[in-house]
Amino acid sequence: MREAHFSRSFAAERCTLLRLVERSYIILCEFVKHRTLARSIRNPIFAIGLVSGCAGVGWKSTGPECAPPPLVPLVPFSPARAEALIGEYDFVFVADVGPRAGHSAHGRIHLTATDTLRRYYINPFGQGWLRRGDRPLMGWAELRGDVGLATAGAPLTSRDPAAPGVVSVLDSLVRGLTFMLGYRLMLDGGGNELTVTRAEGNRFEGRWESGIGPTTYRAAGFFCAQRRSPDR
Repeated sequence: MREAHFSRSFAAERCTLLRLVERSYIILCEFVKHRTLARSIRNPIFAIGLVSGCAGVGWKSTGPECAPPPLVPLVPFSPARAEALIGEYDFVFVADVGPRAGHSAHGRIHLTATDTLRRYYINPFGQGWLRRGDRPLMGWAELRGDVGLATAGAPLTSRDPAAPGVVSVLDSLVRGLTFMLGYRLMLDGGGNELTVTRAEGNRFEGRWESGIGPTTYRAAGFFCAQRRSPDR
């Protein structure tokens, strides 16, 4: 019994240490803001340690298995590849930075095609339509759990095409595909940005970050999405 208790305690302490190390690494990569340098200092020991050391300690959910994905955006990311993501997914958020670090949330996210007008045009504060960017996907989400997301924008469950719970932005060559959850255009509002860093078959994964206007609040982590089978 004493040996089993020691083993569990050691695993928990190891997991905490690895999270602290990975958190510091993420902050360093964001500070340098240079993808080449970020690639050069990447070390797979972080992913291996987090998967093996934390498997029995935390980050449990009823959604897909979720381990830390690559840190840099997946580019190039073509419009056709983005459109292929249309569908419904089981979704997992894991927080590794912020007040809810070590916690997870899970649920569903539904992605559909954006209509032509809203895909290529925006109407900021109702002052007229302007051609700006490419937003191939929109949708809505249902999540259970708290990872520290900002909540000042549109409800995640909104299916209103004018203010959906999920909005995409495609920058094919530089930032790749990103999603904004609960987005609403505000001068000092918050935001939840998801950057896709891996997409294979019926699954996509990436990093997320949340902030609240001109404040120091910040939460961040990673996410995984697995397409739901038609009979679910």
